Amino acid sequence: MKKIYKATNPRHFLFGDPLYFGQYRGAHLQKLVVDYKPPRRYKVWLVLEEGEDEQGFLHRVMTVYFAPDATMGTYVSGVHFADQECDERKIGVDSARYLIEVDGRREEVHTDGDGYWGSIVTLSRGKTVDAVIITVELPEHGILDPEKWARQLFENMEPVGEKTKKKTEPLR
Repeated sequence: MKKIYKATNPRHFLFGDPLYFGQYRGAHLQKLVVDYKPPRRYKVWLVLEEGEDEQGFLHRVMTVYFAPDATMGTYVSGVHFADQECDERKIGVDSARYLIEVDGRREEVHTDGDGYWGSIVTLSRGKTVDAVIITVELPEHGILDPEKWARQLFENMEPVGEKTKKKTEPLR
């Protein structure tokens, strides 16, 4: 199952092990976590996916796309442009939990295990960043409803492809 949503572009997105935020500073911390302030011109789309992995375990993931509106569909479809550089960094945890904070709305998620629980991909051409894609693995338990959980973090989430009904004024 795959659901795609648009949301309000946040000013600040944090993701990582709370242990790291408490122990490290500066460049070392930046290698371990996501601390992203997207440009205001970017749009935000979220993709929530759920299914079974090869061993039959529940696999759930939230992918957050930050990009200009004109190219968003390209990135959400899983491709990028041939002339773009792709820099990927995995996000791990050592305390069996991670923190996500979006504009001050914060959730701490217990993972029941250490390891990699996400990644950040930066697509660029030279010094120009074209898109940032953040993937967050969701544990099997603890987050019962991923959509409801995401709505607590992101403002104005609405499904992509569904038109919102507008009130119309009667003609006079």
